Amino acid sequence: MDVTLHLAQDPEADALLGRSALAALTGMLLDQHIRIRGGADRGKSTA
Repeated sequence: MDVTLHLAQDPEADALLGRSALAALTGMLLDQHIRIRGGADRGKSTA
């Protein structure tokens, strides 16, 4: 089933996310992982 999504702001990537539930799920999981890691890294000292 094809669904129109506008998440990646790239037409080819959005088309893949609309065609493949696995691609959409993987993208969401990676997006959350990056947000969690980015937030945790901000509190660390570089000294």
